[in-house]
Amino acid sequence: MDQRRFDDLTRHLGSKSVGRRSFLRAVLGAVLGAGLLGQTSEETEAACNGFLCSGDGGIGGSTCCLTGSFCCPLDSGNETCCWPGQVCDPTWTCRSACPTGRVKCGDFCCHTGESCNPSTTTCEKCPPGYECGSECCNGLLGQECCEGTCIDVWSNDLNNCGGCGVTCRADQVCRSGYCVCPYPTYNCPSPDGPCVDTDNDPNNCGGCGVSCPQGATCVAGECDCGSGKNFCNNTCVDILNDPNNCGLCGVVCSQGARCVGGDCSCDNGEMPCHGQCLNVQNDPNNCGECDIVCPAGASCQGGWCHCDGGLTDCGGAACVDLTNDPHDCGVCGLRCPSGASCVAGECQCWGANDTVCNGICLDTQNNRSACGDCTTICAQDEECRHGKCKKAKKEKKEKKEK
Repeated sequence: MDQRRFDDLTRHLGSKSVGRRSFLRAVLGAVLGAGLLGQTSEETEAACNGFLCSGDGGIGGSTCCLTGSFCCPLDSGNETCCWPGQVCDPTWTCRSACPTGRVKCGDFCCHTGESCNPSTTTCEKCPPGYECGSECCNGLLGQECCEGTCIDVWSNDLNNCGGCGVTCRADQVCRSGYCVCPYPTYNCPSPDGPCVDTDNDPNNCGGCGVSCPQGATCVAGECDCGSGKNFCNNTCVDILNDPNNCGLCGVVCSQGARCVGGDCSCDNGEMPCHGQCLNVQNDPNNCGECDIVCPAGASCQGGWCHCDGGLTDCGGAACVDLTNDPHDCGVCGLRCPSGASCVAGECQCWGANDTVCNGICLDTQNNRSACGDCTTICAQDEECRHGKCKKAKKEKKEKKEK
C-alpha cells in the first residue's frame, strides 16, 4: 500500500461516523486497492465494475471505490471517493455531515446561495436577492430572508407581519401581512388604540368612546341599566316614577304633576295639559279634555260647554240665537235663503207675496210653479193670478205669440 492510500484510509478511519462495519470495509478496500496496483486503467475499471474516481485527490487514479461508495467531484477539479454514510462537500472533501449554513441534497452539500431541488436532488443557485443561508426564498409565496430563515411575512407570523421583525401587539393577530384586531374587537379610540370588544366594553359600548353611566353594563353593544331602569340621555332612570322620563325616555310630566306607574298624574282631579295641571271641569279652553275649546259666549261647567243667556251651541265658534240667526234659524243648521231673514225662529222672505219654497223665496201669488203655496203647480194652459190657477186669457196669449 503506498503512502497516499494509507493517508486516505487513516483520514476515513479518523472520522466520527466510522463504525465497525465501515472499519472492515475500509480495510478491505485498502487491500483491494493495493491488489489493483500496477494494473492498467482498463483492467482496473473492469475489476471495479466502473466505480473508479479520476484525478489525484483522495483515493484517485486507479483506486477502486467500495460498493455503496461514490465519487465526490471537488472544486479543484479532482475527485475523491466518499465512503457509505458520508456526504460530498465540493469545497473540501468527504464529511460526516454538511457544515453549518450548507444544505444537504442527496449525497452532496450545496454551496452557499444554492438550494436543493427535491425532484432532481441537485443543487441550484438562488435567484438574485433570494439567497438566505442554506435555502432560497420564494418571492411568489411572500417569503423574505429573516435572520437566515425564509419566512412568509404575508401569512400569520406575529413576529414578522408584513416584513422581517415587524411584531404585532399581544392583543392583535397578523392577517395578510397586517397587524389587526381579532373579530369582534376594534381599535379604540383610534387606529393605534387597543383592541376592545364594543359588544361588552362599558367605555366603548356599541362604538368607540360611547361610555355607559356608572352602574350600567354593556350588553350586545347597548348600555343596560339593569332591572326596572332604562338608559335615557346617558343616564339610568326609573321610567315608572321619573317626571322627566315618565313611561318613556323624554316624556316630561306637566308642572305640578307626578309620574306614577309610568303615567303623569295631577292632584285634585286636574289633568296634565301642555306642561301644566289644569282643571278641565271649568277651563273653557280645555273643557272635559285637553284642547276642547268652548265657543264664544259659552262657559265650561262640569266638563261640558254651556251657552249663556238662552243661546245655543251649534258646534261653531260661538253660541247662536236660534230666533234670529239666518244660519241657524229655529234649529241648528237651518240656513235661510237669499232674500230672507230669520224672524222668531222662522225664515221670512222680504217680498210681501214671497214664501220660502225649497230654500228659495218665491212669489206664490203669481208663480205658476208655486201658486198659492209651494206645492201647487198650474197647468200648461193656466196662469197664476192672486194665488190661484186660472185659464189664460186669449188676448194675452196672442200678445205673447206676437
